[in-house]
Amino acid sequence: SPVAGVAMGLLVDPTTVASEESLILSDILGFEDALGMMDFKVAGNATGITSLQLDVKNFGLSIEAIRKTLLQAKSARTHILEKMSQALPTTRASLAASAPKIVSLMIPPNAIGKLIGPGGKQIKNIIETYKLESCDVSDNGSVRIMAVDMNAANDAKEKIESLVSEDDKGPYKKEAYTGPMPKVGEILKGVKIQWIEAYGVFVEVKPGLRALCHISELDSKRVEKINDMFKVGDEIDVKVIDINEKNQLKLSRRVLLQPSSASDEATSKPKGKPQSRPPAHRTVPKSNN
Repeated sequence: SPVAGVAMGLLVDPTTVASEESLILSDILGFEDALGMMDFKVAGNATGITSLQLDVKNFGLSIEAIRKTLLQAKSARTHILEKMSQALPTTRASLAASAPKIVSLMIPPNAIGKLIGPGGKQIKNIIETYKLESCDVSDNGSVRIMAVDMNAANDAKEKIESLVSEDDKGPYKKEAYTGPMPKVGEILKGVKIQWIEAYGVFVEVKPGLRALCHISELDSKRVEKINDMFKVGDEIDVKVIDINEKNQLKLSRRVLLQPSSASDEATSKPKGKPQSRPPAHRTVPKSNN
């Protein structure tokens, strides 16, 4: 159903609490908001209120002042809804040709990096190729494509589904890895970097099995920018240091690196208390016996 909103204002001494006798303003303008003591936005349909937002500068509102404001807002909202109904009695069957359309889909969260690409290159290319208004990706794998041309939005959707798909059994329906899992402590040599994020690199441990090596586990020294050290396609050696309850691997390259020369020198020194000096040599006189 149609929804309308109105901003309500208030003129009152800023050191007082508004009461039922206070002057309530309907549909305030900018200067009334700036000079007044209240900005009370009320939105809703013919049935009731759908949302509220309130700011006050004085010492507050009494229950009577709130009730008066809401009743006055209802009267204003009803008037706006009537005018809207006269202009557009029913909703349009379809959006106007110039209005942006939204197409939504879900992808596996572990495929988000593949969609975005290094430095956002992949998703920027999709936006430019299909002339999209935007393409937003949430952490849970929700993708919202906005475009004026509905056909372009659907084409972009098919492209994304194809991009994150790992097989021919349906869009983004990647088969779960069912092979043997690496064990904690196992060293994996020559695993290839699939993509790079600001927080780490994703490597393919086995066909269909990918895992993250966090930025803190990439090197024995602090890594400021991963792209300065690695690129997609590089092969690195990592060690499995943990497997969580979701069967996700935690990898480390850092633990396989040789310690620094300072550490080597420190570890090469003998431990324990320093030996004391031998006692000074003394000449003992021979006995006459």
